[in-house]
Amino acid sequence: MYRSSWKSFGYALGVHLGQSLNIFQEKQKKQQLEEAVNHRKRSSRLAMKESEREEARMIAQRQHEEEEKQSRAKRMEARHQREEMERLRREQAREQRRLEREAREQSRHAKTET
Repeated sequence: MYRSSWKSFGYALGVHLGQSLNIFQEKQKKQQLEEAVNHRKRSSRLAMKESEREEARMIAQRQHEEEEKQSRAKRMEARHQREEMERLRREQAREQRRLEREAREQSRHAKTET
């Protein structure tokens, strides 16, 4: 009888331990799954933040490039205006010299006729 009670006890203990072990393993698996999901969420959030930082950096770089491009265009336009003003000034000076030369020639021509 002593042996049978130990067998019964051992059997009951094995059943209960097996069930307890299964419950423990299920809880552990569930906890690992939750940790994996949380890690994935965290990784996803970190990746999203990194992506946002990269996008902001690229936007800032594009804005800087656009500002630089506009600045170059303004400088080029100013240079073209200066060149055009200089060309007009030279053309007017040339025309003024031509008119003075014609006036002198007419004056000489008038003096020689008299």
